[in-house]
Amino acid sequence: MATNNNSFQDTIKAYLDKRAAEDSLFAVTYAKENKNIKDCCSYITSQAKKQASNGCAMIEDSLIFSARIRGKRIETVEVSLKQLKVVQCRGLQNSNTEYHDRIISLVTKNMHLIKERLKAKKNGTKKDVNRIPQGVDMAV
Repeated sequence: MATNNNSFQDTIKAYLDKRAAEDSLFAVTYAKENKNIKDCCSYITSQAKKQASNGCAMIEDSLIFSARIRGKRIETVEVSLKQLKVVQCRGLQNSNTEYHDRIISLVTKNMHLIKERLKAKKNGTKKDVNRIPQGVDMAV
């Protein structure tokens, strides 16, 4: 069973093992001695950080961001951009915090802002898609 500290690496390894079993060309590269899971996970993390904008990352039709209090990350929130709803919200070690319900409520209440930005991006308008409008209470 995966530990919390290694669950990301375990998940990536399981995926790569399965892919190697199904794809013989990939298996050759995957079997090279200079390849290891730790470096692979570091690469994945660095690429995700490069794509992050204003503390948020866009990942396959999802918006991922952190709910913070005084700069400290409380929970990570995933919003489905197709369904426009919170699909995941977790604190440290995949647990809910005392703020969990309030965070989900706050994100849900402001979902229209995400919808606005998606529409602006789709229409190619000059609207700043990274700016939270004045008067929006984002406090937890």
